[in-house]
Amino acid sequence: MSAERRVNGSEGESVEIKCNYPDGYQYKKKYWCRHPCGNKDVLIKTGKTDTVVSVGRFSLFDNVSSRTFTVTMSRLTLQDTGVYYCGLEQWGTDRLSKIDLRVRKVLHISLVAIISPNLVLHLWIRCCQLPRVFDSCSFT
Repeated sequence: MSAERRVNGSEGESVEIKCNYPDGYQYKKKYWCRHPCGNKDVLIKTGKTDTVVSVGRFSLFDNVSSRTFTVTMSRLTLQDTGVYYCGLEQWGTDRLSKIDLRVRKVLHISLVAIISPNLVLHLWIRCCQLPRVFDSCSFT
């Protein structure tokens, strides 16, 4: 499994986390859990290989040929920020790879400018990482 890493996401969106594992673990159970990662903290666990498992906002796909399982967390909330683990079941203590998930607040701004009776400008602005609002805005 890979070393600790940070994953960033935005409120209301999804993140995809790829968890690599060594040869010999292709047919062992894999899971995604939140710290401290006891039995009650497991959010989703693999079923059959090469099939997607979904539980609520979580999905997990184990691709045995690439020795990678992918976890998707959808509809992120600020409360999802925290430490998670990619887990591999094995005899004794399971192998865990630490993931630090940071969910950023999103601010949506709608501006309407009436230029003339026949011309209305509507601008949607989506910003992350408050308070430095305009450092990470997208305009549509």
